[in-house]
Amino acid sequence: MSLPLKSGELLTSALLHREHAQTLQSLAQEQRQRWQQGFALVEGEAFEAGQAMLGRNLEAWLKPAGIFEQASAILEQTAKAQAELEQWMHRLSHIPQFILDAIPALNGTFALISALGNELDAACAAELNSLCAQAQDTPALGNLDGAQVLQLGDGTAVVAFGSLDEASSIITMVPGVGSSNPETWPEKIEDARTVAASTGAATVAWMGYVAPPNVVGGIAHRPAHQGAAALQEFQDSLRQRNPDAKLIVLGHSYGSTVTGLAAHEGLEADTIIYAGSPGVKGYPKNEDTKIIATLNAQDPIGLSGNNFGAIHGLDPASAGYRSEKWPIAARGHSYVDKAEFLERLKTEVE
Repeated sequence: MSLPLKSGELLTSALLHREHAQTLQSLAQEQRQRWQQGFALVEGEAFEAGQAMLGRNLEAWLKPAGIFEQASAILEQTAKAQAELEQWMHRLSHIPQFILDAIPALNGTFALISALGNELDAACAAELNSLCAQAQDTPALGNLDGAQVLQLGDGTAVVAFGSLDEASSIITMVPGVGSSNPETWPEKIEDARTVAASTGAATVAWMGYVAPPNVVGGIAHRPAHQGAAALQEFQDSLRQRNPDAKLIVLGHSYGSTVTGLAAHEGLEADTIIYAGSPGVKGYPKNEDTKIIATLNAQDPIGLSGNNFGAIHGLDPASAGYRSEKWPIAARGHSYVDKAEFLERLKTEVE
């Protein structure tokens, strides 16, 4: 069994991209010095305008250097994660066949490592593709029929379905890594539309924080802290708009870490649902908040936690964590596309 990526090739590519960036930066710096020497000998409005124009052109030349630099960083981060997977695959490949036959679970571990490798490959490709995408003044949000755009900023978007002022229940969906990429927003918005139609609750696609770009960046803590503060502010605004509504916060993947941190500090939420969580910080400050944890039977994120902890704290799906459990007999890391999950969510709304 092989993995789609190779750490050595990733590192070589990262080095080449960094060399390209440094070459462009050096050429730009040399050109800047020549211009400065030339313009130091002249003066006047026309020369000043020319200097400003050349400065703008220089910034345009430097943009590819920045893209090469970012690509290099993405490739390096991916290479580190890939090296870890390769080490585990190497160790398992040296286990004698009779031991593999005696412990069937080891074969399952091969499959899980392969799944993580595919996910890493997809995340790396998506992030590199986003660097190549042309910047847009207004990101395409997809089908907005029946939707309200509450926020649209640099890497953030908040879109709602239903009446936030009159609904008896409001679900805030907090997505995880990659959700600050505008290319993912149409899908997140459609997920919110699906939840609203399935449950009858007003539903918010809350991409209101700058999320890590990929699963490699998902080990970072700072985005969760920044996102938690923004989520607290948003939930406070919902409570002020509709004091009697049942507020449900659904945090998926890294979004569950953001939600858990916000809840630990104090979050306006009657129910919190952690879906496919890589870990949360303890328990909600409000002891009356209902906690639900859901995990697909074959979600690779399940490997990241147990009764002793997880990447970002405690594993809410573990037996030792005080939460209502929603085990879902399904594959993969997505939940909104699972009929069993939507039915349970509808029951919680009611």
